[in-house]
Amino acid sequence: MTESMSESQEVGDAEDEERQPLDARTKSLLMSGLVLVLLVALAAILPVPYVILRPGPTFNTLGEDAGKPVINVSGARTYPTQGGLNLTTVSEAGGPFGQVSLVEAFLGWLDSSTAVLPERLLFPAKVDTAQVEEQNSADFVDSQTQATTAALRYLNKPVVAVVLVNAVAPKGASAGSLKPGDVMAAIDGTTLGSAQQAAALISSKKPETVVVFSLVRNGKPVTAKVTTRKSTKDPKTSVVGIVVANGFQGKDIAVKYGLESVGGPSAGLMFSLGVVDKLTVGSLTAGKTIAGTGTIDDKGLVGPIGGVQQKVVGAHRDGATFFLTPTRNCLDAFRAAPKGLTLIRVETLSDAVAQLENVRKGKPTTPC
Repeated sequence: MTESMSESQEVGDAEDEERQPLDARTKSLLMSGLVLVLLVALAAILPVPYVILRPGPTFNTLGEDAGKPVINVSGARTYPTQGGLNLTTVSEAGGPFGQVSLVEAFLGWLDSSTAVLPERLLFPAKVDTAQVEEQNSADFVDSQTQATTAALRYLNKPVVAVVLVNAVAPKGASAGSLKPGDVMAAIDGTTLGSAQQAAALISSKKPETVVVFSLVRNGKPVTAKVTTRKSTKDPKTSVVGIVVANGFQGKDIAVKYGLESVGGPSAGLMFSLGVVDKLTVGSLTAGKTIAGTGTIDDKGLVGPIGGVQQKVVGAHRDGATFFLTPTRNCLDAFRAAPKGLTLIRVETLSDAVAQLENVRKGKPTTPC
């Protein structure tokens, strides 16, 4: 009995030793570790001032998007097409497009097809999503106008000068009344000859004045009434929340674009090629999937764009075997192009058509 009690006492003493409170040094180390973990976790989820660029979707200008033709030509005979003339895009996150965390930025740095750039390089001035979308919309409509003009001029089809609505501010006075792509024929009965004249007529009105716009929308005459507002820059000047520009349209041929989920000017070259393909006998692609990028002006000159490193990856991912590349983008495209994607250097619309003819005939193309 005595021995048993002695053993029990010894066990109790051992348990008491194990349950002794932590000393101050151990507590301090544990608290420091816990704080460090919390700080690391917090830093990982906090937003950082970077923009992430990734390969975006591609769209076949010869096909459809959301059940609508990407390019619809009326007023002239069109011909069957084959293959794909794919315009390429870049997907953006961060900056005006939402916040990115340190973890997202770090993972982007590890991905060779992704670019992580300081926000200030892409958006030096503080802008919100609405401003960026308005500018992208204006650039996109302008690229369509230039693409149509370049294509029709290449085909020796007549064009006429017009004044266009390139963008409408989502919360501006014209929202719901005017639309990007509207042709402005007259303001309060005054026939328009230039975008500068249109802007002067609008700004000369007193704020809270009803202005009557005579428009042509999708080939049909439309009348819209808009009440002017005070300019935030000059209270004595009126604005209606639109961007107007000088442009051209076909005299007899109308081209309508059905792609709405893309912005910016870089689809110009591929839009032009799509119009040319639809208006000419035979196929520019010979059934192949050909992607590309590049701005275009109304004379057919191809210009450089941003994000070509992501665009070549997206093009290859979606089945393209050739990529039409503006000359000034060649170096960056060459460094990023996946195996199996042939880069073709182009400087003009006519040059691009000639290069596609070489592809069809199996002849050498101009490399980057």
